[in-house]
Amino acid sequence: MASYRTCIVTCAALFLGSAVHAHDAPLSLEVSGDIASVDSVGRHDYVFSSRELHAMRAYAITTSTNWTPVRKWVGPRLTDVLNRVGASGTRIRVIAFDDYSQVIPMAFIEKHQPVLAYEADGKPLKLEDFGPLFLIFPRDADPEALTSISNTRRFVFEVRSIEVQ
Repeated sequence: MASYRTCIVTCAALFLGSAVHAHDAPLSLEVSGDIASVDSVGRHDYVFSSRELHAMRAYAITTSTNWTPVRKWVGPRLTDVLNRVGASGTRIRVIAFDDYSQVIPMAFIEKHQPVLAYEADGKPLKLEDFGPLFLIFPRDADPEALTSISNTRRFVFEVRSIEVQ
């Protein structure tokens, strides 16, 4: 009887553990569209791995968002990611795991220098807390420009991919 209980408890733990991990999206970023560097045969895209994103110079932006209090957000600058793949479009479309997307002009990105944050306050972002990537602008440094409804929409969380247009 004890081995039967052990088996049931073990199976339940494995099932619950796998359900929790199913909600964790891998830290990666697909960039496609008007880019010079590709890494896929037969596809015109570049997929940054977690290792590649962490190897890039990290910047910190300490700011609040509409969904969070002030936090220290860390990750590469979006402009550095786009430069790495030779992006040459005039705008990008940032796409989240739930297919929410926003089109953002390159001029706006150049002006405000957002980061693709993979951690907040020293902790890696997970899908349930805006991760694995969250496009963060320095909102508190320029509230007049970055707190309007149209610009707040550009704070895309759960970022999956970027299309350069």
